[in-house]
Amino acid sequence: MIPDTDEWIRYQVKDTGFHFRLDKRVPGTMKPLAPVMRQMTCEHGWDIENLAYYIIHAGGPRILDDLAKYLRVDLQQFSFSRDTLVNCGNIASSVVFEAYRRMHEKGIFTRGGKAIIAGFGPGITAEMSLSQWN
Repeated sequence: MIPDTDEWIRYQVKDTGFHFRLDKRVPGTMKPLAPVMRQMTCEHGWDIENLAYYIIHAGGPRILDDLAKYLRVDLQQFSFSRDTLVNCGNIASSVVFEAYRRMHEKGIFTRGGKAIIAGFGPGITAEMSLSQWN
């Protein structure tokens, strides 16, 4: 999604697990990604600022903070994603599954609730999906 960012997010597999290295420019990528997310929801007649659920893998709290700012969404909307980072660490894209699990266990999903599920990764890439609970 953002050219010439191939080296901004790297990881190494060591005996001690995955080790992520983020370039200091990575948090700034939320500014150009937010309009893409806004456009995607708009194309489906949804308003990114008024979804019921946001399930986001962003790699760190600063990125979540920036994304909330650029989407004009209350930071509390990312609480399950943030909680997963705090309690599990950066478990890569599986954060969205862990955040979803926690949300499901709390029973917060309601019929008709609209959500965006998004993950960001190396190269600066983005995987996004819109969902509605029925």
